[in-house]
Amino acid sequence: MFAYNCEHCPINLHPTCASSLRRPLKSEAHGHMHDLYYFGTNFQLLIAKYPPPAASFLCVECGKRIKREPFYRCPQCRFYFHVKCVPIPGMVKSTYHDHVLTLKGSFVEDDSRDHRCEFCEEDRNPNDHAYFCEECNGLVIAHLECVFARAVDALF
Repeated sequence: MFAYNCEHCPINLHPTCASSLRRPLKSEAHGHMHDLYYFGTNFQLLIAKYPPPAASFLCVECGKRIKREPFYRCPQCRFYFHVKCVPIPGMVKSTYHDHVLTLKGSFVEDDSRDHRCEFCEEDRNPNDHAYFCEECNGLVIAHLECVFARAVDALF
């Protein structure tokens, strides 16, 4: 099976997992802009297998330990953030869709096991945070980073 590997540590990533690393969220914290990458539920097994030192796995915003939950990381600064500690808008207007999209902690459309982001058309983990369209009864669902890349207005 094909996998991406790190030259510096014993980590290998499945292509689907690695694909989420290419869409950073831009956020200002601690005096400069950060490229924050979302690490969702797919990464929890990886973290369990290769746990970082407890002292380094603290949210720099609230100071509490990041446990078995999705998080954001700035690889340049080696900062970690709880998802709730990053200012993510609850609703977003996007150029890709006519209606306002609403943030949800997880979104399982049905039991078909076919969970795709409507923006990039790639698989998404239904247990990860996502934006969805209430007006379309949840037929439009997208990765956070895909929505942010096409956002025109954010409503907190």
